[in-house]
Amino acid sequence: SYGRRGMYGKAEKLLGNFKKGDAKIDIQTVNSLIDMYNKSEQYVKAEKLADDVKSMGVAFNERTYTSLINMFCHAREFAKAERVLRDMDRAKVPRNVVTYNVLIDLFLKANDPDHALELFHEMIQAGIEPTLVTY
Repeated sequence: SYGRRGMYGKAEKLLGNFKKGDAKIDIQTVNSLIDMYNKSEQYVKAEKLADDVKSMGVAFNERTYTSLINMFCHAREFAKAERVLRDMDRAKVPRNVVTYNVLIDLFLKANDPDHALELFHEMIQAGIEPTLVTY
């Protein structure tokens, strides 16, 4: 909520309370903070946040992984995006249509249309319906 209003200082203060143990962090808050950092192109802060909360034992969900993959795509850090995807697979968090759309976009931006097409076929085989964004 702070991030949507551009109140980054308050959001970071809240994060500090979590780190000190004054409050318990949940995945929805983590996702909001990652999105906030992504929108303001503060990728290093988002990556540090993800590392910190993971070390605190907070389990990521499909939105968390997809947000991180999307963020690394925007930062043109394709190797990091692929690392997050491998982490997602290892954690057995299922990919959804948004995840596939972000991945397809990633490989198109990385000038690898063959891999993008493979992902499209994988998505179809998994029974996930493409959206207008997919095309």
